[in-house]
This record gives sequence, structure tokens and C-alpha cells, in this order.
Amino acid sequence: MSAAPIAVESEVGLRGDTFAIWSALVNATASWSELSSGLFRDLDWPKLIEAAEYHGVLPIVCQRVLQSPLPRTMAPEVLDQLRRRFHADLVRSVPLIGKVGRVVEAFDREGLPIIPYKGPVLAQQLWGDPTLRVCDDLDFLVEKRSVEQAGVLLDRLGYRRVSPIARHLQAALLRNASEEQFQHRETGLLLELQWSPAPRVLAVRYEPDQVWRRLMSIPFAGGSALAPSPEDLLMLLSIHGWKHNWNRLLWLGDIAQLLRSSDLDWDRLIHDCRLQRHVRLLSLALRMTNRVYGVTVPEPFAFDDPALDRLVDELVNRMTTISPCSYRDWHRCMLAARDSQIDRMRQMTTFFFTPGLADYDACKLPAWATAGYRLVRLGRLVLHARGRPQE
Repeated sequence: MSAAPIAVESEVGLRGDTFAIWSALVNATASWSELSSGLFRDLDWPKLIEAAEYHGVLPIVCQRVLQSPLPRTMAPEVLDQLRRRFHADLVRSVPLIGKVGRVVEAFDREGLPIIPYKGPVLAQQLWGDPTLRVCDDLDFLVEKRSVEQAGVLLDRLGYRRVSPIARHLQAALLRNASEEQFQHRETGLLLELQWSPAPRVLAVRYEPDQVWRRLMSIPFAGGSALAPSPEDLLMLLSIHGWKHNWNRLLWLGDIAQLLRSSDLDWDRLIHDCRLQRHVRLLSLALRMTNRVYGVTVPEPFAFDDPALDRLVDELVNRMTTISPCSYRDWHRCMLAARDSQIDRMRQMTTFFFTPGLADYDACKLPAWATAGYRLVRLGRLVLHARGRPQE
């Protein structure tokens, strides 16, 4: 079963605020005949630019506007600002394409599978242009069993571990964490090496090996790159958005583009989600994409769930107003998307008592005191309880 065609909301259905404007611009199915000039009358362009930058969609908005009839009616200073911002993002993004290509080529020579995740490759795959996704770092997926070998290879390429840990903690790191950060010695570019979509503290029941069993190859930078299947990519993007409380419009745009361009196997998705207890988590992502982009929620995930609909209202409102998220709300919203009370209790338990990379890095305990990292974890949570989650 495939997703229904994605349609732009009618002009009547679009709210008369900045959020509606940039949502319409980002939606690639929008033709300018469907969006009258009245939708952009008296628009606060500086506010739009600021919000679009926060949400990671500024290059897409700039491209859409500059390719449209709008420049004929825009103030010269606003048009000049859009052009300058678009060029600045282009200058920043182009070098990253080559850097991704060099990492992929080096791993390919070693026979070590690696997936360039998000960043330029996802921009090429979903938006048709590797420069349309702003990123400050590079993300790659590797198999858990290959992390150590991948670290050695990255070191040869000039990347060093940001937070190296003692050898006796490495097995625990692979078990509890989901990624390590590397930084290029000369350029300072950050690279995240991931082996799971979420750390163990979030109690995500997801088997990363399934990604590697269903790989596909996509064209990139004159060559090719490995990529997850559309179904696996949808789950990876949905888990990523969920663990960050869906505070970026770009993440929903990625999902809308994926549904638009792929014929997904929804029977397999609902089977996997029921097995891994992610039905409501994926349904949340699809409902939010429906709310913002008009994507039809496929039948297996369109079940009646007032609590989930209220969560969509809250998250979309927070996204619209760019409202801060408290530490407590971050947890509450993640827990609200779990399939059952048992899943919520499991997440709370693992979150409080499972140390991760930041805990290992915060306090250097000797090997005989490794169990003490549970206390380090609790202590750090108490200290950060009043703050916002890391994004």
C-alpha cells in the first residue's frame, strides 16, 4: 500500500501567519498558480527569514522565492538579503559535498560499509540538490561491530575523537550510546559516527541490523552512496524528530519529500512498528506532516487517538511560535508518543539509570569503579533538570 498523493492545502486552509507562508514555500508541490500574491501581501520578510533559518529551511525558501514571480513585487533590500543569504549557504554547503565524498571513498576502499546520513546526501535524495540542507556537521551510520575500525580510518583521514574514553568503557559505550563525535584537526569540521538511531537511555526498540540488510545505492557527487531503504529512512527520520521534540520544520519537510518520492511498503512498516512498539511514534510523525504539509496519513496509522492529536497540536504550536521547550516538557512529549504505559516506564527507568558518553566523559572513574557511573548519571540529571535538552 502506498501513501496517497501529497496535496497543498487550499489558500483558505492556510493560516494567515508566517508559519503558513514558509510551509507553503517549502512544499515542493506548490505551484505559483495555486498561491496567489495576496498570500504574501504585507509579509514580514525579516521575520520569515529569521524563522526559516531557525527551522533549517532557509536555502529551500530562498530557492523557491527566487525562482518565483515574487521578486518582481519585493523590496530591493529584501531581495538582496535573500540572495546574499542563499549565496552564503551555498558557499558553506558546497565544500561539504566533497568532504562526504572523500569519507565514502575511503571507507569503500577499505571494504567498510558506511551510510552518509542526513546532510548533503539527504538533500540530494529528497530535495534534488545537495546544497539545500544546511548542516554544521556530517553524519554517518556504520554497523556497531565496525565502530572501532571506522574510528581508526577516520583518524587517518584527519578526524580525532572529541571525547575519547578509557578502553574498559568502550563495550559499555557501544551498548549504551548511539554515536561518537569526531573533529577534523585542521578545519574543525565535526563528524558524527552513529550506529543506532537513539541511545539506550531512550529505550528505543529498534534493530539497526535491519538497515544494513535492506540497503540501496543512490547517485551522489558523480558517484554513488549507500542509503537506507525508504521504509527504514522514514523510521530513522521519525525517531530523530521524536527525540528532538520535532522543533525543526525541515525534519517534517524531509518526511513529506520522502513520502512524495517513494512508494513505501506500509504493510511492512506497520508490522515492524507493532513488533518494535513504535506505532504511535510513527503515527505522530505522519500526523504532524499532515498538519503542516497536507500529507494524507496512511490508513494503518490514521487510527483514532485524541491524546496523540493533542500532542500534535502542542508540538506544531511550539514549532509555529518557536517557543522554548523545558526539560520536563521534552520528556513528557516523548513519553506521550510511546505505545503503552509499560513502554513509558521502561523509557523512564533506562533514562535515569543508563550512563552514556557524556557521563563517561564528565567523570573519569577507574575500571574497578565503573558501576559508579550510574550515580554520575543521576547526579548530572539533577543538575540539568531545570535546563533544556541538548539538541
